[in-house]
Amino acid sequence: MSQDLIAYAEDLEALNAKWQPLPWQVHPVQALFYHKVKDIGAQCGRSSGKTEMLSYCHWRYAREVPDSESYIFEPLQKQAREILWASKRIQNFGPTDFIQSINNTEMRITFKNGSFLKLDGSDNVDSLRGIKPKGLISYDELKDHKQAFLDAMEPNRARYNAPALYLGTPPEIHNHYV
Repeated sequence: MSQDLIAYAEDLEALNAKWQPLPWQVHPVQALFYHKVKDIGAQCGRSSGKTEMLSYCHWRYAREVPDSESYIFEPLQKQAREILWASKRIQNFGPTDFIQSINNTEMRITFKNGSFLKLDGSDNVDSLRGIKPKGLISYDELKDHKQAFLDAMEPNRARYNAPALYLGTPPEIHNHYV
């Protein structure tokens, strides 16, 4: 067995030791990693485990795809900082020996294989024009992202056919997602 495969298996085992998926989370994760589906949507209730699934998917994607550029977008940058970054939920999710550096100002984790994960908000549309991510993109609380942001970001994502997770808590409106 090659050393690269052994190292990958050890990293995956360490990551899986930190997270056991809930039944609803299995299908989106399988679709992303085993079926290579590019657009995955999930309607999730509050406190249903969206953040943990996002964290797992991004850490795993960063490990499996060297030099990938992945983003988690919250509707507001302040939400990204308060919900994911300040609590250290995202920084502490995976094995620390995989991390090269953490930039608190940029909310960016750079991994030893050249991949990075960055948290941001969709509230500054112009700052995101022109980025061409080669990694996983997540839109948390999709219904709360402004259309101008999606109009600016989706062409960027298309450049490298980056996969995306579209997650959201359903509003009280019947059939909102249909």
